[in-house]
Amino acid sequence: MRDQVQITENNLSPAIQICTVIFIIPTVLAVGGRIFTKLAFVRKLDWDDYMVFVAFIFSLGQAATVFLCCANGLGQPWTTLSDSQKITFQKSSYASGLLLIWTLVLTKLSIISFIQNLTPNTLEITVGHCMGVFLVFWGLASEFAAAFQCSVPNVWKQEGNKCFSIILFWECFFILNIFTDLVLIIWPAIVIGKVRTGWHRRIIIIICFACRFFVIGASIAQVIFLHRARGSHDLTFSSWQLAICTQLMQCLSIGTACIPYLRPFLDSLESGLLRSDDLRRRGMVGAYGYGGTPSMFSSGKKTINTSKTSKTSKNSHSHINPSTDEIPLTPRVKWGAGSSTKIQANPHHAWDNETISSRAEITLSTTWSVKDTRGSG
Repeated sequence: MRDQVQITENNLSPAIQICTVIFIIPTVLAVGGRIFTKLAFVRKLDWDDYMVFVAFIFSLGQAATVFLCCANGLGQPWTTLSDSQKITFQKSSYASGLLLIWTLVLTKLSIISFIQNLTPNTLEITVGHCMGVFLVFWGLASEFAAAFQCSVPNVWKQEGNKCFSIILFWECFFILNIFTDLVLIIWPAIVIGKVRTGWHRRIIIIICFACRFFVIGASIAQVIFLHRARGSHDLTFSSWQLAICTQLMQCLSIGTACIPYLRPFLDSLESGLLRSDDLRRRGMVGAYGYGGTPSMFSSGKKTINTSKTSKTSKNSHSHINPSTDEIPLTPRVKWGAGSSTKIQANPHHAWDNETISSRAEITLSTTWSVKDTRGSG
């Protein structure tokens, strides 16, 4: 029977491997839950789903390189390693950095795409495009710098090779990572603040995106441990804390990007990611492509008209009470010469009478039943 590897003060490799596995499990559950939710309720995937899935694949590859680093000396003193272990460690560490960059960039791009699906505001969509361009440029520049951190042809070799300050590069990278995460907390709060829904729902959604503060905390820890390792010449033992923080940050980054796709949060999105996607599938989209109107994102009282046609009737209209912003349960619909029909809400699709939202329009258009109350005469 193979001897069990013990965690000692000179061998912290098993601790890194254990933490990596612990962080991989919730990442798998988060991404799997997100994909399942979209396929179950929307029946299709969008660009943000594909981006976070590719980021997840990169994260698995990055975790695999960490395991390879641990097998070749990560968490152990550099002087105790063989020459072959040192070479393998440096190659694995080099690949790990390249994969980490695009894991974070694609995760952030998926969040931007998600937010853009929630707003018809042209300015906010333009802001999202600008942020996306910045992230792509940041990712390409960082990838190029990380790929050529040392002299060719052995760009992966840090020992006995001419390299720029690798620790300084990663410090700058993680500081920019903190900055972009702050933007991805503030910008969604601004967008959600304009959604016509109850204040408690808005708080829930904003908290959902504010969970990225945990990512920021892990990134700050990375910067701290990088700074501590700056004066060390032990490439393997001095970076074991950084390795654990990196795995934690990667897990939190992908996990928090999947939180908005949990069913309770989707139910709280009155502007309706699920319902806007459903409208697109049914071909019922408005001028902004979301089935809703700009009134959902503006303040003040509004009146919304919805129409319904049939083979035996003209266009019919129902109105929301402008004084209460509530949907009347029995609006009247004219059918022609003096006769009328009641529209009754399906009791299985009740919601809070707090606001005008796209859910009201979709329910009126797709799930309300029409009962003819005209007399036989």
